[in-house]
Amino acid sequence: MIDHALVSPEDFERVNAYCWHRHPWPNGKGFYAHGGPGNSTATHNIVTGLPEEGFIWDHIDHEGLNNLRANLRKNDRSGNGQNKEKREGCSSQYVNVNYNSVVKKFAVIFKKANYKLFEDEDEAGKVADKAIIDTFGKDAKTNGLLSDEEIDQVLAGGSPKPVSKASGLPMTNIGLF
Repeated sequence: MIDHALVSPEDFERVNAYCWHRHPWPNGKGFYAHGGPGNSTATHNIVTGLPEEGFIWDHIDHEGLNNLRANLRKNDRSGNGQNKEKREGCSSQYVNVNYNSVVKKFAVIFKKANYKLFEDEDEAGKVADKAIIDTFGKDAKTNGLLSDEEIDQVLAGGSPKPVSKASGLPMTNIGLF
């Protein structure tokens, strides 16, 4: 975690014209710089301007004090929520995968991956990654289970069916893509 705000050189004079304070995020995880005109503006809004309605500025590296232009991207709330760290204490090590203790299988929980169950947690994680990339693009935060070739296939719209570890055969009817 950094302890001071970062801005790109081209934004320094404009940002430095105001008094800034380190302000905690509502979730208690980290800080952002708050101040500016009326003492009520986040630094990223001075750097980039206010986004149009329905959008916010997303800090790619999750560091609210890093307001370098390369670290800010416009996102809707869904996309911003996708760019979050995995919570501790979950039933699976992977984002968008839960363990269903009733049927003792792993489920992919994502709007583009119809609810499917998997014996293998890694297979479920790969299906989740494909759905995340298909929805949010190549730079989306995933579980990191896909090869570059698999990512390119998802982006090209030709995502291959996952291969079963048990049989080595392509899995069918997974309800994805």
